[in-house]
Amino acid sequence: MIYSSRLTFPVIYTFSVRLFTVLSLLSLQGCGWVAAPDIAHLYEDAAANRVMVCHEYGCKQLDEVEFDVDEKLQIQQVFQEGGIEPERERVAIAEAVALMEKLTGKSVGTWRDKAENDGTGERGQMDCIDESVNTTTYLKFFSANGWLKHHQVMPRVVRNPLFFDVHWTAVIREIPDGRLYAVDSWFRQNGEEPVILPLADWKAKKEAF
Repeated sequence: MIYSSRLTFPVIYTFSVRLFTVLSLLSLQGCGWVAAPDIAHLYEDAAANRVMVCHEYGCKQLDEVEFDVDEKLQIQQVFQEGGIEPERERVAIAEAVALMEKLTGKSVGTWRDKAENDGTGERGQMDCIDESVNTTTYLKFFSANGWLKHHQVMPRVVRNPLFFDVHWTAVIREIPDGRLYAVDSWFRQNGEEPVILPLADWKAKKEAF
């Protein structure tokens, strides 16, 4: 596995320091307010051999990770064992995302990432902006390699965009019926399977653990 030197993106604050501090305290139950600019291109650029990994909250730090042949075979094997039904493919997606987190985590230091925002202030942590971008990137990686047979990768979705409890998730669309599912890795620590549930339930905060 190869990863590039680290890049740091500036975070743009639109509020005064005092107001931002107040809003930060009020939004503790959310997962992030500010994102790096032009963040969508990070997962749109997913290739068949490499991914970009966001971390340190709001995608402030970005690493490129390239997978070797053995690592790609590990991931491919998950989908080969996943079966041919959409429901079983979602199980495989959860397992593969967890594996991707393990593989990338040991390279860029995100193996330390704790569930939700429990590790705030520590190195190698990710908020839901990082998690949703990374999970979307991993899904795009799976698609680029032809491993997704029953799902299409969709743009990220945010819930409560006008309130303090702001939260983002990756999304997949089942083929052909069009049902949407959230793939949310923020609730679990690094290397654990993300929560996958109907997007409507996710928007209603009906996550089950």
